Amino acid sequence: MKLNITRREGTDIVFKYAPLDYTGDWSDRHETVVDVAGLMIENPNDIEQVKASLSFMARDWWEREQANINANTTVLDGIDALVAEDETVVTDAAMYEQLEPWRQGQLAADMDYIDARETYPPVPDSALDAMRAIKYKHFEVKLVRRESDGLVVGFEAGNLFGTGPGPLLELNKFHDDLMALGVGSFQVLMGDENLTKDEFSQYLQNTFGYTQIIGPNTNYAYHPIDVNVWATRQKRIIEEERDAAIYADFTYEGNPYKSAQRDIDLLKGELTKLATGRPLTPAWRDANNVMHPNSEAFITGINTALDTKVEAAYVTSWTRKATVDGFVAGPGTDAEKIAAIQNV
Repeated sequence: MKLNITRREGTDIVFKYAPLDYTGDWSDRHETVVDVAGLMIENPNDIEQVKASLSFMARDWWEREQANINANTTVLDGIDALVAEDETVVTDAAMYEQLEPWRQGQLAADMDYIDARETYPPVPDSALDAMRAIKYKHFEVKLVRRESDGLVVGFEAGNLFGTGPGPLLELNKFHDDLMALGVGSFQVLMGDENLTKDEFSQYLQNTFGYTQIIGPNTNYAYHPIDVNVWATRQKRIIEEERDAAIYADFTYEGNPYKSAQRDIDLLKGELTKLATGRPLTPAWRDANNVMHPNSEAFITGINTALDTKVEAAYVTSWTRKATVDGFVAGPGTDAEKIAAIQNV
């Protein structure tokens, strides 16, 4: 975009804009006012970032401007007729009759895209490491996992709290970074910085009956009205909480011990030593770096305590998953089932 900065009024920038191929006179273009403090860019004192932000914003406005110019004349005539009326009444029934075919078609297309997403290759570890190292200011980047096996297939920009130039520029960088890594990206359009993605989806479900999520090249839908989707999601949460419980510290004889996978392997290795007659490690260190004398009784007892913790985590997980299945198959509306599933 071409910018014509006409003046500054306090922290406001007054400017005109046009596309690069515009050959008309600047006097034919209207002025636009933007507050520098509201640009939401990384560094408001960087003039290059300010210029880029203004250009990005202007491009969006220009596209809308052209869409308005090219609007169907019949529709505009109809709007003029509405203006002439005192009021216009549209019943819910009439609204749904007009919009429902479009909505159903959109949902069908979105579900086709979800199915197609199953064919995505998993994201390589190098891409995961690269994305973990990249920081974004205006939104949270989350993993997108394939439903069938939980493999990471892309990244999602969640918790967008606006469509101003800052978030949009950063979203562009997000997509560019992912394109450079050769992996998929998914953008969740958010309307309130205080809402999580799930809360926003629930709001849209209650309001419109579905949630629209915009992808880089096409649309897909996160369907909170689909009980099975919510059940799968909740089971994944249950499994993550199960694993967290398995690898959390545990207590034996009043002392805390680590139980990350390496710690578990080492403890089980001591049992193998017992079974094969090899000497045990002389002492065992607890989570506070205190050494405790090792013995057959000690290593047997601490492994029993570990096994009890792991078994309890699995039993809890199985029970919770069974409860989720019960809500899916049980009575009630979808909305009631979903509300119950989220609390399991």
